Amino acid sequence: MRLLTELPKFDDLVLRRRHALRSLSGLVDARAGIIIAARVQRRSPALGEPTIWGLTAEQQRRFEAFLKIMKPAHPAGPTINKRLAKLSVGQSIALRRQDLIAARQWYADEYVKTVREPCDIDAFVYGFHRADTAGLAYFLGMYRGWRKPVFGRREQRLIELFWTHASELLTFPGQSQTKHVIDHLPPRLGQVLDCLHAGMTTSQIADTLNLSPHTINDHVKRLHRRFGAHSRAELLARSRHNHNPSSGT
Repeated sequence: MRLLTELPKFDDLVLRRRHALRSLSGLVDARAGIIIAARVQRRSPALGEPTIWGLTAEQQRRFEAFLKIMKPAHPAGPTINKRLAKLSVGQSIALRRQDLIAARQWYADEYVKTVREPCDIDAFVYGFHRADTAGLAYFLGMYRGWRKPVFGRREQRLIELFWTHASELLTFPGQSQTKHVIDHLPPRLGQVLDCLHAGMTTSQIADTLNLSPHTINDHVKRLHRRFGAHSRAELLARSRHNHNPSSGT
C-alpha cells in the first residue's frame, strides 16, 4: 500500500495522522476519521489528544467532549470489548457497525442521538490494535455521514490490513520511530531537547539559548507534536532511550 511508504516522511505525528486519515477516507469513501489510543476495556477517557479529520469545528468540539468522559456509553461497547479480549498482543482487527449491533438498536440509543447524529457521522469501521496485556488499544475509526450506506467487506479488510502495519507509526512512537524523530530534529529543537533532559526550566533554557521564554514554549510545543507527547514528562520519557546530547549545547 503506497500510503504506508508515505507516512514515515512526516516527522510531525499530527500531520502524519491527518495525512493517513485524509488518504484513507478517499480509499474507503468515508466522511471523517479519528486516531487515538485508549484502554477500551475500562471505558476510560482517551489517552492523549485524538486526531480527528473531516468534522466541522463545532462537531469536533462535541466529539472531543464525549471522548473525555466516554458518556453516554457506546451501545456496541460490550461487544467490542469481547472481541478485543480475544486479541493477542500485536494483533489487529477491523469491526463494522452492522457486525456489532442491529440498526434498530443503534438508532434508538442515546449516544447515537446525542453524539453521532449532531456530528453527522453514522456507519463506521473501527480498526483496533492490541498493544499490551493491560488493555491498551490503538484505535482508528472511519465514519460515513448520517444514514449513508454501511461499509462493505472490502473496506473492512483494507482497514485491518492498514492498521496492522501502521498503528505504531500513527500512535505512540516506538523505539525505531523515536530514533528517527530525534535524528531528524532541526538543530534548535535538538538544543531545547538537550536542555530539557538536563533538567532546565523554561527560564533557564531561555537564558542558555538567548531566546525568550515564549519562544522556548513554542519550541517545546513543537517537540510535543513530533513525539506525540502531551506533557514534558511524557516527552522526556519517550525521547530518553534514544537521546544523545547534540553538539549545539
